[in-house]
This record gives sequence, C-alpha cells and structure tokens, in this order.
Amino acid sequence: MKRSQLRPLWLRKRVVLPVAFVVGTSAAALIAMLRADASTIVIYNDTGNPLPPLIVQACHQSKTFPHLDDEQSVRWRLKPHGLPGPVHLEIATSPLWTWDGDSPIQSHGGYRVTIRLETGNQVEAYTDYSWWRRTFSY
Repeated sequence: MKRSQLRPLWLRKRVVLPVAFVVGTSAAALIAMLRADASTIVIYNDTGNPLPPLIVQACHQSKTFPHLDDEQSVRWRLKPHGLPGPVHLEIATSPLWTWDGDSPIQSHGGYRVTIRLETGNQVEAYTDYSWWRRTFSY
C-alpha cells in the first residue's frame, strides 16, 4: 500500500495547498480592508533646515513632533473618531507660522494627506484615497 493512501484526505498536498492559499488570500484581503479605513497624514521637511517643534491638528486630534530634520518625514495615523475638518500646521517660530489645508478630511475613510514643507514657507499638499477604497468603495 502506498504511503499517500494511508493519510487522510485533508492531509494530502492537493487539498492542503489550495485550502491554505484561499485562507491566506482571504486573511490578507481582510487585513487590507481594515487598514484601508484609517486616515494618515505624512509631512516631509524639504526646507533645507531642521524644523522646531511642529504641531499638526486634524479632526479634533492633535500631535506634536518635537524635531524634524531636513529631508526627514513623519507619519501620523488618525484615530477613527472626530469630526471632519482641514489639516492645521503650526511651527514654533517667532512669529508663529501656521498653515491650514483647503479641503476637509475625515478621521476614517482611507484619506492620505501628503504635505511637503518647502523653502520660503511654501507648502505643497494633496489628498488621496487608499486604492482599496477607490476600488471597492463600500
């Protein structure tokens, strides 16, 4: 009698491998769907100088970054609560430098806000949605 005939059907490769593939793919899709709901803000320092403390406010939440070197970036994932609102930046300089975003974002829904701080107090900002939300807008 062959050894493969002694194993139960559910332990054979032709059953285990497809089942493992389906379970793994389903788990990856579920994780991607759950993570796609979080909104994030990414700030890049392209000023050529280190920045003093930076305060970021969005959706009635606030985060302080104590120091941001040149060509460094920070990422902030918003908690899934709070009212929609624009992004607000403050840099602790004399006089105080502030910037407010144009479009409101939500603390959930897969918003991706990218902000580039450039020389001369110039700000380049754009908002995008996660590819999962765009593809399967539910």
